Amino acid sequence: MVVRSNPLSTQDDVAAFLVQNLGIPVFAIKGEDNQTYYQHIHSVLNLKPMMTMDDGADLVSTLHTERKDFLAGIIGGTEETTTGVIRLRSMAEKGVLRYPIIAVNDANTKHFFDNRYGTGQSTIDGIIRATNRLVAGSTFVIAGYGWCGRGLAMRAQGMGGNVIITEVDPLKALEAVMDGFRVMPMAEAAPLGISSAP
Repeated sequence: MVVRSNPLSTQDDVAAFLVQNLGIPVFAIKGEDNQTYYQHIHSVLNLKPMMTMDDGADLVSTLHTERKDFLAGIIGGTEETTTGVIRLRSMAEKGVLRYPIIAVNDANTKHFFDNRYGTGQSTIDGIIRATNRLVAGSTFVIAGYGWCGRGLAMRAQGMGGNVIITEVDPLKALEAVMDGFRVMPMAEAAPLGISSAP
């Protein structure tokens, strides 16, 4: 096993633990620049993995463009993100994707749990850390009532936020209303969110 991670989500203490306590090679630094990011991708590929677990298809793309000599040893992989799946489907349609990859992003459990609960919590956490703002009493304007939007709305409401949903899909907008949220066009909602800022 070898680990390469997104510079935005890498936790340096976890990376250090994996290396020091479990002997797992880790090539990731929180906030690393673009050049270091791609150096880490190449470092992972230098270890000649048999399988890939990607997040955005950067690893797979590099493997197919700059490191084709390692493709023969790859038996399969997974992709986590919508962006990555779009890139990989394009590669498959062009006939250049050289090994099977499971689109984890298409799994219902990904939408129901990761998108709804994980993204909802991590978004609220990011907003609080960035603004040091009390959620209770604040007006939250959420663009879209897909799985991520639902999760964020649920968390914001649970912390006492005044949640407004903007949604162009009438069925999702109706669902948001039935879930107890106000729904309106973004042009009306944005000033309400802005006016609630300190």
